[in-house]
Amino acid sequence: MAVHHAKCFQAPSSATASKLILNFPSHRSHHNFLNFIMVRVHLALAAALALIANCASAFTVGSPEGLAAGATGGAGGKTVYPTSTTELVNYLASNDPLVIVLNKTFDFRGTEGTTTETGCRPDYTRECMAKNNGYKSQDVIIQGGNMATTGGCTGGTKVTVKYDNAALKRMTVLGNKTIRGIGKS
Repeated sequence: MAVHHAKCFQAPSSATASKLILNFPSHRSHHNFLNFIMVRVHLALAAALALIANCASAFTVGSPEGLAAGATGGAGGKTVYPTSTTELVNYLASNDPLVIVLNKTFDFRGTEGTTTETGCRPDYTRECMAKNNGYKSQDVIIQGGNMATTGGCTGGTKVTVKYDNAALKRMTVLGNKTIRGIGKS
């Protein structure tokens, strides 16, 4: 506890004598400071308790409604935190009930290799590129067809296109899964 010392000063003199006045610092300001500290401590404790309560119920969010009201997700299963794209894909395809917590970005680019083949550059892409204004368009991947039957390459010319195969490979997500995201890394 802080000790306050009395300060003495001479008051304006009167005709008969001078007076000595004691000036103690306001106890009210000390009291306000203690209140300020106590409020801060209470807020910190409340925030900590709220965080603990939130973590304890992080995977329980109300009651389901509608078509999937009977779905159980990963209820009763273990909670897992995949660390790689391979591990994530394996958890999703597992027959076990799981709560899968995603705590980072899973970037599948390059995981399935790339393909280089003949594609088509439509007339509108060539026009866009000719303006050289910073905007670009996309070439068309020809799948199961040829230049005449692509359905999206009007007035096209042949070009070589290279693309990532991960976008073409679907992931299997079996039943009894709950997938939760918890922020970003």
